[in-house]
Amino acid sequence: MANRCELCDLDLDQCRHGLEERKRNSLAKAIVLVSPKSVAHLAGRLHKGEDEDFSKWGEISVEGAWIHLCQTMPADGGVVSDLITDSGAVIGLEVTHVCKNCRGHGRW
Repeated sequence: MANRCELCDLDLDQCRHGLEERKRNSLAKAIVLVSPKSVAHLAGRLHKGEDEDFSKWGEISVEGAWIHLCQTMPADGGVVSDLITDSGAVIGLEVTHVCKNCRGHGRW
C-alpha cells in the first residue's frame, strides 16, 4: 500500500508535498563545493566565472550542510560560516558567500 500525504491525501509519489520532501532529503545529502573565493556551490551546479580548477577547491561533506548554509548565511554574504571544508583538495576553507544561482535550487 502506498503512503498517503497527510495534507492532500494523494500518494506521496504524486503530490507536491512528497516532491518537496524528496528535494529536502536530496539536498540534505548534497556535497557542498567551496571555491577559492569562499563561495559555496552545490556539486554539479557550477557557473561561469568560478575557477574550474578543482585543485584549489574544498568540499563540505557534513550532512545537511547546504540547507544549513542557506538558512544561516545572509543573501549578500560577508559573514563567515561555522562550516569549513573537511575534504577535497583544500581542507579548512571558510564559506563567506552562498552562490546566488545555487541558492535558488530548492525552498528554504
